[in-house]
Amino acid sequence: NTSGTTLTGDVVGQVQSTNEGTPYIIKLLSEKAAKFYSAHVEEASPDKWTVRLWAFLCMYILRAPFLDFYDTFTDFSKRLTSFEANSKFKSAEKPFSSFVSDLRHRFATLDLIYAWHAMPGYWAGVSLESTDTAGLAPRSHKPAPTQFVQEMEPGVQWDPVMLGGLGAVPNEKASEFYQGIHRYLRDSGIDGVKVDAQGAMGTFGEGNGGGP
Repeated sequence: NTSGTTLTGDVVGQVQSTNEGTPYIIKLLSEKAAKFYSAHVEEASPDKWTVRLWAFLCMYILRAPFLDFYDTFTDFSKRLTSFEANSKFKSAEKPFSSFVSDLRHRFATLDLIYAWHAMPGYWAGVSLESTDTAGLAPRSHKPAPTQFVQEMEPGVQWDPVMLGGLGAVPNEKASEFYQGIHRYLRDSGIDGVKVDAQGAMGTFGEGNGGGP
């Protein structure tokens, strides 16, 4: 369930437009920044000064508008708010297990039904505000991409988790966290999971016994 709060505190689902009411000077600067990125950053080598400058601008000067953009137009700033499915997959009358049963009935040739989740829960981790995840004691954690990851994917330096932090579950709660996700899915009739973002384990592990 990702129907919680975003990194900037807005409620997920209330889509906002970053263009409405935006001052002309901000629009102009945004256009200039987009042109600079296309011309000097997008295809540049990771060690070029323009890439380092862009990473600095995103972290300190353009951080707020970037987070607003991610919150409004992408899923990458969302955090897990509950182990249970949200209203897209269940209702008061029909639990998530009914949805899974309907899939099996409708698509009789299905052998297995898998669910997806990211290694830290959802793309930006676990919600710090949700009462359903409070028992996991999540905290805001600043990841640190390894040098190799930055060379392979320079954009990781200005992605939502780098700019807004990760909702991280402490090591001692890791087993409870994954057991909670997987037990609910198993009890609902799900056969297995596809765990995404495993390549970011080094990035997420900074300060938790791993990292660069």
